[in-house]
Amino acid sequence: MSAIQGKTDVENTFLSRREITCDFNGLGGSLTKIQALEMVTKEYGLDGKTVVPMILENHVGRTQVTGTFYVYDDVKLAKSHVIPNIFARLEKANAKIAEKAEEEEKKKASAKEAEKEAESPAKDDEKPKEKDATPKTEEQPKEKDAPPTPKTEEKPKEGKTDAPANDDKKSKDEKSSKEVSS
Repeated sequence: MSAIQGKTDVENTFLSRREITCDFNGLGGSLTKIQALEMVTKEYGLDGKTVVPMILENHVGRTQVTGTFYVYDDVKLAKSHVIPNIFARLEKANAKIAEKAEEEEKKKASAKEAEKEAESPAKDDEKPKEKDATPKTEEQPKEKDAPPTPKTEEKPKEGKTDAPANDDKKSKDEKSSKEVSS
């Protein structure tokens, strides 16, 4: 069973467009206009025509979405009949989709390059190991022979603390009370 159920399919000869209204079952809350546009284009065989998603209406308490689409034969006619903001939003959404596709391609290409690089150094590392089978004891650093130095933590001095002492507070209070009384 298809996720799309056609409600109405009207040919509007006055405006030279086809108006399709259909239900999308089980896609409430997750269906975007671009996804709905692709589904309607495939379902009704509208390749090569300008399809404009006008309204996607979610039904309360159901996972059903009702969509209204206008199908034009000419892009110029569609742009003259439909608000320009709708085309701007569609172009913006298509640009985001194209960017995501490019990023995925770049990630795949970089992953393939990383795999190739990982394989090539591994092959290079194996060859020297076969040649140098003897352990190297003379090239060890001298620091390992020396005993480790103990680390000491510095304790803050008693006179320098971040919080003011209670004595300082009392003396400030006494000075301010003396100034007020004078």
